[in-house]
Amino acid sequence: MDLPRRSIPSVAGLVAFEATARHLSFSRAAEDLCLSQGAVSKRVRQLEQVVGVPLLARTRHQVCLTDMGRAYLAQIRQLLEDLEVTTEALRTRARGRDRIVLAAPLPFASRWLVPRLHRYRDAHPDIALDIVTGPDADGPEPDCQIHLGRPHDQDVVVSPLFDLDWTPVATPSLRDRLGLTAPADLARARLLAQSDMSGLWPAWFARMGAEPGTGAALTFEGFELVAAAALAGHGVAILPRALVARELRSHDLVVLFEGTDLIERGFHLAVPGRLVGDPALTGLARWLVGEAAAPVRHIRAA
Repeated sequence: MDLPRRSIPSVAGLVAFEATARHLSFSRAAEDLCLSQGAVSKRVRQLEQVVGVPLLARTRHQVCLTDMGRAYLAQIRQLLEDLEVTTEALRTRARGRDRIVLAAPLPFASRWLVPRLHRYRDAHPDIALDIVTGPDADGPEPDCQIHLGRPHDQDVVVSPLFDLDWTPVATPSLRDRLGLTAPADLARARLLAQSDMSGLWPAWFARMGAEPGTGAALTFEGFELVAAAALAGHGVAILPRALVARELRSHDLVVLFEGTDLIERGFHLAVPGRLVGDPALTGLARWLVGEAAAPVRHIRAA
């Protein structure tokens, strides 16, 4: 049902009334609103004409609220607050947010994202990027998230980034000491495993058509501990090239066997449907996809 236009007061009148009621002074309200005292008084009178009741009681030296004005003020303050929040939300959506909270697994964040962050900062200097690697009940809700494997949430838009090429790696000294030149040689090596991805070694041996060794394995919780154990020379780890690129370039770790990579589920960016179209998130998604598609020089077996 359409309301008659004359029954809707102007926002300028509501703001003038709220400021006058807050200060109980036309002059102080005028200072607050950067208007003349006469302009504030006129807007309040026009508001009273629209609502049809006096909202302020005026004397020569004092202004105070009427009972009707006091009841109306509480509703007006809530209305103005709601209008401000709604307007700011629209502004934010139009220009895009100036801060993004990205949740990502620690290995992805520390080993793939952080070394490339300077390029994102150069391309988007006005966007602050907060990176979190775990749930934080007291922290802000993530705006988007990196998943290992494709997420199955219904209300998200998913952008694939890159698959993971898992390959056996070890220190050069361990390789040379054990004479690791072919997959069958792993029968005399200790294997380093990641507890939350226990199927990697069996899948790799099955792909090679080889039997895993019978020696004792070392199992660690999480990628970083497995990588640290490999760097310390405790055995052979199966790790994704993309996440140990630094160690391969420095020759602290070496790829043992070329052409034996196990291609497994990779990383995906998920953006909630309600935020699709936000300019800042769109920019981040395009940058991540572009970085993931950029040619990467694989470190060959040495």
